Amino acid sequence: LPIYGDGPPPPGYVVETQANSGLIIGGLVSFGTIYGASIIYGAANGFEQGLGALAVPILGPWLAVAGRDFSCDYALTEEAATACQEKTIDEAATLAVLSGLGIGQLIGATFTLVGVLDRDALWVRADAVGARFRVDSMSVAAGSGVRVFGEF
Repeated sequence: LPIYGDGPPPPGYVVETQANSGLIIGGLVSFGTIYGASIIYGAANGFEQGLGALAVPILGPWLAVAGRDFSCDYALTEEAATACQEKTIDEAATLAVLSGLGIGQLIGATFTLVGVLDRDALWVRADAVGARFRVDSMSVAAGSGVRVFGEF
């Protein structure tokens, strides 16, 4: 039962606080997915031109943006201008991807932090305070299964 008002819990109940597990799980999944995508993107590009910084969580994409080295040949030929234009488009696309990865990691980390800090106080029956359960996987002859353990 959620706490109603500021009064003490009724007889037989104690107050327990718990973090917002939905935000924590969602944030960790978001962060982990985007961080994994960052590593894959860096590896696909040989971790060149500052992309090695993608191994650093949260700050890595921004460090990679700062580590980029971009320049064009200023020769006044049509071929040089076309090559410079293509290189500029590729660099803009890389910066857009890195920015998206950085924003995604930051959002996932923020959700996780908010979930940890967002605590709810609940009234829990005093005789159920030690009650816990655990879900575990197990192998069986036909494939796999699930088993539940409880302590009451």
